[in-house]
Amino acid sequence: MCFVMNKLMLLGGFLLACLNMGCIRDGEPSSPAGKLDVGEQIPEFSVVLNEGTVLDDADLKGKVSVLVFFRTSCPDCREELPHIQRLYDAFQSDARVCIYCISWKDTPEDVGRYWQAERFTLPYAAGCEETVYERFACKVVPTVFVSDSKRVIRYKFRDNPVASFEELIQAVRACLL
Repeated sequence: MCFVMNKLMLLGGFLLACLNMGCIRDGEPSSPAGKLDVGEQIPEFSVVLNEGTVLDDADLKGKVSVLVFFRTSCPDCREELPHIQRLYDAFQSDARVCIYCISWKDTPEDVGRYWQAERFTLPYAAGCEETVYERFACKVVPTVFVSDSKRVIRYKFRDNPVASFEELIQAVRACLL
């Protein structure tokens, strides 16, 4: 009987570990406001994009924006990013929509190599300060925020399950209306 119980406990522990392997969680959000959620304003932030320009919250005003927080080592992010690339391809010529990926704890070189290997063309920021993630209360990746032209978050997608291309495109189209 004890042998069977030990095997069941081991199996349960293994299954629990598998559930937690997909995303990367680094403690609880340290933002005093707690989780940034639907209906809230995009916070003030500033990041340097891969081509050297600075992106900040003011750049999002008047546009539907998709902000993707990710890490290249995260399995769920690796599943999500191709959907984001498809979304970027679909709206690349639409000046009303902007899509940016913001990496957490990845160097610009790491993200650049990953982008090149995956043939991604969407803009990204890498090597960002911890304060950017804290302002978004985002300690779980991937996290995708879709905001309207007034910088109000209308959709938030997390890691379980990752958002499909269809969900993402519907969210952007709804914000365009």
